[in-house]
Amino acid sequence: MPPTDQNTIRRAINGDESALRSIRTQHAPRVDAVVRRLVGDADLAADAAQEVWIQIFRALPSYRGDSQFSTWTRRAVPRAAGSVAQPVLSRVPVRP
Repeated sequence: MPPTDQNTIRRAINGDESALRSIRTQHAPRVDAVVRRLVGDADLAADAAQEVWIQIFRALPSYRGDSQFSTWTRRAVPRAAGSVAQPVLSRVPVRP
């Protein structure tokens, strides 16, 4: 996977929708797969992945560029997926 360049990230931070799409297109397969693995349920994972992407995009200004963007998202995804899925999973009835 080619690295996400700083210019694309800067454009995304400034609200450039094509830059946001570019980042999501490039990183979605890995991010979405991690979310599915963490959440388990396919329907919950799809909802959680959407929320994870919102959180990633909101956190973009905190990306300093000290590591590759893929590394930064790798650290962010478990936290975001957990915070998104936990309230939903706590309402799922447990079978006896």
